[in-house]
Amino acid sequence: MPHVRTQIRNAVTMALAGLASTGANVHPSRVWILQQTDLPALLVYAVSDQVDEEQLTIGRPRKLTRDLSLVVEARAAGITLGPSPHR
Repeated sequence: MPHVRTQIRNAVTMALAGLASTGANVHPSRVWILQQTDLPALLVYAVSDQVDEEQLTIGRPRKLTRDLSLVVEARAAGITLGPSPHR
């Protein structure tokens, strides 16, 4: 069974899949290599996963509280326009 952090990231990825803007181009990693044909796309990744030391218990069952921060990064392609007539 994957780590809970991975399960949460995958659940967010699945929830975002199928949007009209990105379709199936939603990936659970920021190191996913994207080609021009993959755009627009969303990348979902964790930026922090911290243990809340104040909520830590030593009894049984042991309880560990974590704070997970995810980022949803949007990538899109632009077009290059000719020189501006106002320059």
